[in-house]
Amino acid sequence: MNTAQTQPSPRLKSDRSRQRAALHVTLVGAGVAAASALWAGPPLAAWLVGAGFLILLLGLAMFAWAARDAQGGPKSVDTDYVRRFYETARGLSQRAKARTGTTERAAVYIPPPFAPLEWSEALILNLDWRRFEVVVEALYTQAGFITRIKPHGVNGGVDIWLATPNAPETPIGVVQCRYWRDRPIGVEKLQALHKVMQEDRLKRAQFVTTADITNDAIAYARNHGIHLIGTRQLLELIARRTPEQQAALLEVATEGEWWRQTCGACGAKMVERGGKRGAPTFWGCERFPQCRHTMPKRPAVPR
Repeated sequence: MNTAQTQPSPRLKSDRSRQRAALHVTLVGAGVAAASALWAGPPLAAWLVGAGFLILLLGLAMFAWAARDAQGGPKSVDTDYVRRFYETARGLSQRAKARTGTTERAAVYIPPPFAPLEWSEALILNLDWRRFEVVVEALYTQAGFITRIKPHGVNGGVDIWLATPNAPETPIGVVQCRYWRDRPIGVEKLQALHKVMQEDRLKRAQFVTTADITNDAIAYARNHGIHLIGTRQLLELIARRTPEQQAALLEVATEGEWWRQTCGACGAKMVERGGKRGAPTFWGCERFPQCRHTMPKRPAVPR
């Protein structure tokens, strides 16, 4: 374990330093009073004993103040320290728990499920949802479109607007990405996309998803000019690109930690957190406690 991650926080170091200083003053006062009473003669002994008791009382007051300040009252927690310590095997310290009120356990490092050397269904299904959108955008850019992503969270609206180089400010179509694996796409999602098409007078729309699509949704898309693209169709589109373009798309897909999910609330990367008392693990934002967004952790798809 990295010892730099388990060092006491600056605040905790300060509390301990003040307690040690108070203890030293207390011991000095007690020593002066005892030595004066044993070896000093009157009237000097009375003055020294009194001075010793005053120093002793001062030390006790300092110790009581330091102990009260360490146990209660508002504190400024070093958030970087809390975040680093939160990611160790020991989990949150009691000081961090008191500040954040969290019951989450330590973050768990997750290695990549495999080393991707070529395009496959397993690669697409293991991508970060945000990386999936970036790959789709790059695919349409290679096709000659001018693309613009609309900012949103995980469950936001239209993802990619398409335009031509001759009129880059005038969208001619939209692409919506839905990176789901645990539930099918229903009619309501396609109705929302069709509403956007009507409002912007668009004739072209693509719905790209990794999820299954219900029969009703397929019929609705066929009747309203929405082209459905699933994982298999996406791989077919990639296969139509030149080898150089396919390699470029693969580089975009696998750059960095491509398997770690992106926080839909703040855009930071997420880390896998251990469930409490054997509960399933989940994705939690690495900026915790500033951001508390979580996502369910789905098992990796084997290659």
